[in-house]
Amino acid sequence: MALISRSGPGNGHILITGTGRSGTTLLVQYFTALGFDTGFTPEQIERRIDDVSHAGLETPLSADPLPYVAKSPFYTGSLGNALDAGDVEVAACIVPMRDLFAAAESRRRVSAAAEAAGKDPASARGGLTFQAQKRPKKQEERLAVQFYKLLHALVRHDVPTYFLNFPGFANGERDLYADLEPLLAAHGVTSEESAAALASVARVELISDFSAGPE
Repeated sequence: MALISRSGPGNGHILITGTGRSGTTLLVQYFTALGFDTGFTPEQIERRIDDVSHAGLETPLSADPLPYVAKSPFYTGSLGNALDAGDVEVAACIVPMRDLFAAAESRRRVSAAAEAAGKDPASARGGLTFQAQKRPKKQEERLAVQFYKLLHALVRHDVPTYFLNFPGFANGERDLYADLEPLLAAHGVTSEESAAALASVARVELISDFSAGPE
C-alpha cells in the first residue's frame, strides 16, 4: 500500500481538538517536527506560543488553504456545521482528553495569570472560554457541552477518531506512537521517528498538576 503524503490533504484533513489545555499545541509541534504540513515551520512552532499560557498554533476551519494538520478548541462547536455543509473533509480527528476539572482550572489559572501580567483576561489565549469568562465556575459545564457537540459531530459523520490521555502521552506514561500507530504508519512514520520528534518538542515541566481537585 502506498504511503500517504505528509503534505496531504489526500482524502481529508487531520484535525486536533477538544477542551484545550490538554496538549493540543504540543501535538501541532510534534506533527511539524515529523514533517507534516501544519501551516507552521519548525521555527514558528517555538516563536508563536503565548508566553503566559504556552498555547497557540491554532488555525480556523475557514483558513484557505487549511493545513493538512490543523488544531483549535473551537472546532468543538464549528466542526458539525462544517461537515454537514461539506465545507471540510476530515480523514481523522485527534482528541486529547484531560480530567475535566484540570482542563477548566488550567483555563482559570491562565486568565488569572494574564490579568496579573496586565493583559485582558477575557481574551487570553488558553484562558476562560465558551462564555465562561464572567462565570469561571461554569467552565467545566461549558467545556463538557462543547465536547459533547464535538463527539456527536464525529459520530454522525463516521470520522475516524483517536483519543489520547493527557498528560500521559506528553510525559511518557503512554506510548504516543502506539496510540496513533494506524495514522502514523500510513504516513511512513516509525516508532523511533515518533519518539525523537516528541522528545524534541515536549516540555514536561510546563504541565500543571491539578490532581488534588477543587478546594
